[in-house]
Amino acid sequence: MYLPRDDWQTPVSTLMRGASLVVIVLGKGAGTLWEIREAMRILPPERLLLLVPMKEREYDEFRALAGDLTPGVLPPYRRSRALSSRIRGLVHFGPDRAEEFVALRRPASPLEDQLVGSLDRALWPAMVRLTELELELERRADGRHAEA
Repeated sequence: MYLPRDDWQTPVSTLMRGASLVVIVLGKGAGTLWEIREAMRILPPERLLLLVPMKEREYDEFRALAGDLTPGVLPPYRRSRALSSRIRGLVHFGPDRAEEFVALRRPASPLEDQLVGSLDRALWPAMVRLTELELELERRADGRHAEA
């Protein structure tokens, strides 16, 4: 999807509101920082996932650059056994906005695809939280329909 350079924020915000999950790849651009701020403002925290394509030093520089974000949004880097991937880790959030950095770890089995296996394990807690959120929203909606 291509968006106009002068009015990209409105459609991005609209798309975020309608998304079940918003995934943002961290980068040092002003647009990325705006997207993170906007997602934190309008979404339940379980619906936001940040991919970290950086090594520790670059991530620390990004955290310093993004220091004006909501406190605690970017947790410290967690090292793991090196994975030959551009994605080094991910950040996901609990309902109380508690953040967690999950480093991608090399799968134990040499037969398993490294990136797919690593992402699957790293994403599991975030997907469980997202499923719990969706079930809670459905229960609330069913309660409103029963009252009407």
